[in-house]
Amino acid sequence: MSTQDDIARQAWITHAHARLGPVDVIAHNRASPSSDLASAREAAKAELTAAAAAMAIIRVSMNSLEPACRLSPDVLVQIFMWARELDPPQYSPYGSYRVGWLTLTQVCNFWRNTALECRSLWRQMVLTLGPAWAELFSARSDPSPMFVAYGGKKGRYVSTDRGIDCVHKALEHLIQLAPQRIAGVDFVASWTAIEPVLSLVFTHATSLTTLDTLHLKTNEKHGILQLPDNTFSTPLTSLSSLTLPDALLGVPWTLFPPTLKSVTIVGTNHSPKAKESREVLTGLYRLLRRSNNLTYLSLNFETLPSWSNIAGKKGLDLPLLRVLQLNGKADGCLSALRSINSLQGLCKLEIAITDTDWATLNVASFLPAIQSVSNSSVPDPFLRLSMSGEFKADYKEYRSQLSLHAHRASEYSHLVDLDPSNVAQTSPSLSVKFATTEKVIGKSEGRELMLKLHSSVNTTRLESLHLAVEGLTHIGWTASDWMHHFRTAQSVHYLHVGKDAYNLFYALGSSTHSASPTDEPEPGTGVDDALEPVTEASNMLFPQLRSFVCEDVNFKEVVHYRTGIPTHQAFTRALTARLAFSGVPRRITMKSCRLDREQVKWWAATVPARMRDWDADTLCGRGGYSNSFY
Repeated sequence: MSTQDDIARQAWITHAHARLGPVDVIAHNRASPSSDLASAREAAKAELTAAAAAMAIIRVSMNSLEPACRLSPDVLVQIFMWARELDPPQYSPYGSYRVGWLTLTQVCNFWRNTALECRSLWRQMVLTLGPAWAELFSARSDPSPMFVAYGGKKGRYVSTDRGIDCVHKALEHLIQLAPQRIAGVDFVASWTAIEPVLSLVFTHATSLTTLDTLHLKTNEKHGILQLPDNTFSTPLTSLSSLTLPDALLGVPWTLFPPTLKSVTIVGTNHSPKAKESREVLTGLYRLLRRSNNLTYLSLNFETLPSWSNIAGKKGLDLPLLRVLQLNGKADGCLSALRSINSLQGLCKLEIAITDTDWATLNVASFLPAIQSVSNSSVPDPFLRLSMSGEFKADYKEYRSQLSLHAHRASEYSHLVDLDPSNVAQTSPSLSVKFATTEKVIGKSEGRELMLKLHSSVNTTRLESLHLAVEGLTHIGWTASDWMHHFRTAQSVHYLHVGKDAYNLFYALGSSTHSASPTDEPEPGTGVDDALEPVTEASNMLFPQLRSFVCEDVNFKEVVHYRTGIPTHQAFTRALTARLAFSGVPRRITMKSCRLDREQVKWWAATVPARMRDWDADTLCGRGGYSNSFY
């Protein structure tokens, strides 16, 4: 026992003797009357109670010295918020559940009080915990608005009937308990769970006066789901955001308010009959006709047909529309695009078009919308452009695709280019994908697709460019094409290339002054035969290039078969030609690139020594991969 322990012990003994002196006198006096003994006994009990209370106070003070109790409330609340997303409560198929992040709130008294005082922490009700917890979440979050989420990132799905019933009872109890505080309902569940939720919402529409978002999605492939033929009559007047599956029949579309700002129809991989799909499209179209405040529209036409056959169809006036997402078959997506009277205010477009062959893609019909976004009056230019895809020469593989993504300045961080583990701040303003499913795009069609997409995007302010398209040689894409389409991209600092990069390497060392794109080369000649080496900095492609990344490039390959020049020679010649005009990047990175030992030696002898300070992640030196440069 330490000296400090002895001092504390003696102090408490002295204090106890002073307090218990009268009690000791009575206790040691054999002649003490019974009344005095009873009083002394009560006094001793009171002292024990006081000592226990003092011990509790001491323990609280001692616990406050622990590291867990030294955290600031703000930091602790943030820990709870992260834990809520990473470890949500989960329902067990055996009828029990684990509380997940709620366990952290019971670590100590300080953590519990901090959690209870943070009302926003309890705003997201976890329905898998049942009605009793719904009441607790409601009380602890009062008077903050509540958001009801189930499925997706909020926990595992409940597959048992008992679990689904528990979820529905919890939602119904919460609606009955605090309907005026429910601001959002977000469900990702099986078909059997979606229908009761929607019916429950419309049943209590009168009391759900602050419901702002209603998002219902299915997590399984299923057929058409028919809502019960109920006589719902009360509209959801406060709703501003709506998400529904495309195979849901009997939806009371007229009860959704005209003040909607966001509408999303998600695909379910179900092919409905003509009558069923016409019912869904007609109800949706009439809703959009009333939604003049709509700013976000996302439609899926994987299984739904075109809007062209809707009776009495007129154009949609959506003056506030800013974001448009279209996914699925070209005919359906194009019918939706053409139904919108004006796209002048559109600042974000995402389209993913799939069809059987080139003719049915109708690429040219989508270009005006792409150009509208690219040339919009938004004072936020495109700084980052990426193109990826593949044009197969093997007709045994029935697929060809080309994707284009463009980020504006506010959506792009330079850290994305400096470190591959980083991601863009937000999704791109322009995201386009065309793909065939049953027939490969031919040479002329593939070349036309590349030309049209390139010409539809403004590249004058680009700072970062990513190019990884496989099969460019099969569609006749040349160095002149690269130079023609990117000669105005004078601000590119970061270039990332992959796959078939030979012609781009050739373009980097050639003068843009002599570049002139040609649809088809003359027999016996090449399109790039007339290109001249770089002679002036002003005629150099990407004159401000500072960082160059090559990924999955086979430098051993001889792509230019007529001249027999391998890719690695075209690359080093380009760098050597740019050296005199300060056009050599300060940093070069190789990732999963292939180069033979002899070619490495040739490279070392050709490239000046002062140009070998570049970083290289992987450069093949022995037929495999190496983690060092030379």
